[in-house]
Parts: sequence; C-alpha cells; structure tokens
Amino acid sequence: MSNFFQALRLDFIDMCLATRGGINRADLCRAFNICKPQATTDISQFMATYPKAIRYDASAKRFVPTATPYVRYRKHPAKRLLKLLATG
Repeated sequence: MSNFFQALRLDFIDMCLATRGGINRADLCRAFNICKPQATTDISQFMATYPKAIRYDASAKRFVPTATPYVRYRKHPAKRLLKLLATG
C-alpha cells in the first residue's frame, strides 16, 4: 500500500462491494476526483490483495463480490467509514 489516500480508496472499494453490491471506475473517480488510470490501479491493487473477494461482471460493466453475502476484507474504523459514506 503506497499511501493513506490509496488505503482510503481501497476501503471505499470494500465498502461499495458490501453496501452497493459492486463498483466501477467511475464510482472511484467521482468519489475521490481521480483519473481513470488511477481508479484502474486501485481496483487492480484490491484484486491482487484480495483475489477471492472480487470479480468483473462484463454484462454489468462493474466489479462485483464473488460471494453473497459479501464478507468484508478490510477493517473500517467507524469514523472513517462514516466519512466515506457521507462523501461517496
């Protein structure tokens, strides 16, 4: 993990998988005002770190959990999770 902001984005990916049932690059770009290549890098990092957690659904054009219900892979401090929900 390269920095605090990437960790926040990985938490956001995990949260979206748990609460929204999936995520795409546009979700990350909107929530964090980042470019598409950075969003791709973050999703790739999440997939490399937690390979059994996420898969790409080509028909939905988004990344979805591999299992239902989704089991969170990252531990979210309550304050940080609330901030992500408020801003994302």
